[in-house]
Amino acid sequence: MKNILVPTDFSDNAKNALFSAIDLANLAGAKLHLLHAYHFPIPYAESGMVVDYTKLETEVTQEFTKWVEAISELKNVDYDMFTIQGLFVDTIKEAIEKKDVDLIVMGTKGASGRIDQLLGTNSAMVIQHSSVPVLAIPEDGELGHLKKIALATDYGKIDDPSVLDCLVELATLYQAEVHIVNVNDKVEATTAAEAAEGVLLDHYLESVKHSYHLSDRADVAEGINEYITDNNIDVLAMMPRHHNIFEKLYKGSLTKKIAFQTKIPLLTFHA
Repeated sequence: MKNILVPTDFSDNAKNALFSAIDLANLAGAKLHLLHAYHFPIPYAESGMVVDYTKLETEVTQEFTKWVEAISELKNVDYDMFTIQGLFVDTIKEAIEKKDVDLIVMGTKGASGRIDQLLGTNSAMVIQHSSVPVLAIPEDGELGHLKKIALATDYGKIDDPSVLDCLVELATLYQAEVHIVNVNDKVEATTAAEAAEGVLLDHYLESVKHSYHLSDRADVAEGINEYITDNNIDVLAMMPRHHNIFEKLYKGSLTKKIAFQTKIPLLTFHA
């Protein structure tokens, strides 16, 4: 973990996420890349509006500089700052390539810090489309006292074990234990494929302390949320992919969703 991207919109949520990124960068010896993405609307020709884009870009840069200079904690870490004009997800993709990013640390909006409210937000869009792991920090979340990470899994096939590198490094840096949690109310015996993936997962995580846990809740979100609360979990890790537990959290009507009331960071990486 050498390059950490931290997108910011100058909000309190973004500043809170930056504090976690600074803490992580100091432990990992990584460099922070602070990004402000902006998008100027293009006026219709019929409107007769004249936009001074150079002036707007200068104002954006000045605001960004002022925001960064007010954060004294940055004096203790290697960082740079840059802006990209464009749609948010597109600018993230560009920044990943430009800075050889290993991890994105970003804040999530919403006073409740509810993970179910990520859907449709910039955080959700980045989680869905990012080619690198994303660590989403809720409004009141932090990494400071990280001791327990819950990896929610359905024991689906992991084609590339290197996707777990970020999880392993995070656990190593903070000397945290990984709780591998499977939520499944089915009474059927474990399939051979699931058993094989469990063995491989054990191998992938052999360098960090880890343990296995089963929740028999019918509702995946409810089962994960209950485990987080009962076991004082500090970070929830998930692997977004088609037809897995991450997807189930967002399917169905709003009235049937069980909200995550936890205010802990969410680490995602694509399997």
